[in-house]
Amino acid sequence: MNSNKFPRGLKLVKKLDGGSAASIFLVKDEQEQLCVLKGAAKTDDSKSLKQDFLVYEWLAGKVPVPVIHFFKEDDTIEWLCIEWIDGTTLAELPEAEQLVRIYAQALRLLHEVPLDSHAPVYSLDARLNEARIRIEKGWVDTADFEEEFSNYTTAQLWDELTKYKPTEADLVFTHGDYCPDNLIVHDGVVAAFIDMGRGGVADRYQDVALAIRSLKHESLENLIPLFLQHYGLTYLDENKLRFYTLLDEFF
Repeated sequence: MNSNKFPRGLKLVKKLDGGSAASIFLVKDEQEQLCVLKGAAKTDDSKSLKQDFLVYEWLAGKVPVPVIHFFKEDDTIEWLCIEWIDGTTLAELPEAEQLVRIYAQALRLLHEVPLDSHAPVYSLDARLNEARIRIEKGWVDTADFEEEFSNYTTAQLWDELTKYKPTEADLVFTHGDYCPDNLIVHDGVVAAFIDMGRGGVADRYQDVALAIRSLKHESLENLIPLFLQHYGLTYLDENKLRFYTLLDEFF
């Protein structure tokens, strides 16, 4: 995508790095205010930007999320424009214990949001169906599997996943891709949850599992007890932990 295709009234400042198939740009609007513009072709291997829009819309006023400027779509392209949030990602904080405390407290804040009938849902059945589609389409990146599963095929990993499928769900509002890169902090305070295209009502372990995996990736495994303390979890369901960690390998 290029700036010639932008919605009217936006001026490109620079292209931003992103971890999805969506293209992400820093732009200025007609009032010279900085905004973040995401664009995705509807044929892209990506979750619809509409889910980001619906999640931000529902969470507005409940937890810190970017203000939505607009969501637009046609037959081929989706555009989501949100405010620019000053700060850095949580991953950039140099002090490990502060990072872990903020990480845990932010997740508790999100999971304590009262649910209602308008809350976007991203059910386990929907996730599993999406994973199956990704397997069938050959979209699963086996080279990106965790080291433990580096020799697995997608079929073998799917078989491993099904061994741990939960029979009960502890439903909360989840981020869906809860890693330190998806939290913006400013002066030691959470300024925004971002990149919430997989957000919605789901089991809390969708986020807990990925948070713990992220701490291990950052060589902060010794601070997992601190994370659990500040999040408020005294018991870890190891089966759910493994299931949701395995499930994310397909995305």
